Amino acid sequence: MRKKANLPGKTARAVKSGEVREILEEEARISSSAEDQAAFQVRKWRIIHKFIHANPFHVSDTLPRSEQWRRVLGHLKQSIGEAELIDWLIVQVDVAANIEAGIRDLRPRRSEPCFELVLEYVSNRKRKALAVLKWARGKGDPDFPSF
Repeated sequence: MRKKANLPGKTARAVKSGEVREILEEEARISSSAEDQAAFQVRKWRIIHKFIHANPFHVSDTLPRSEQWRRVLGHLKQSIGEAELIDWLIVQVDVAANIEAGIRDLRPRRSEPCFELVLEYVSNRKRKALAVLKWARGKGDPDFPSF
């Protein structure tokens, strides 16, 4: 069973959208070493996760699912503007529109609130970035060494 997204606690430091924009602008200035790139990705996804977690949004359940995703796309494009997140949201819009048109997708789609699904995606993306960083630093699983 999946965990539900918790609202941020009183001690959680809220991340401002300016911080998110700054980290995205910094991306072009990161050195080309794999370890620096991986460390930056971890930092970027942590900030995005904190921002989304601290700024929950609600989309009406009465709207068609594709319209719900379009509204989330517009909101996050304006507030965050991270390319990979926007690409994922565009796929969600397309898949929901296809399902509404009767074109079935092979993967099952969940009908949870959009906020929870976005938060889960960002959390998983953050976890993946951390795994890449560990691999780049050579601190992965001893049974699966990095070269």
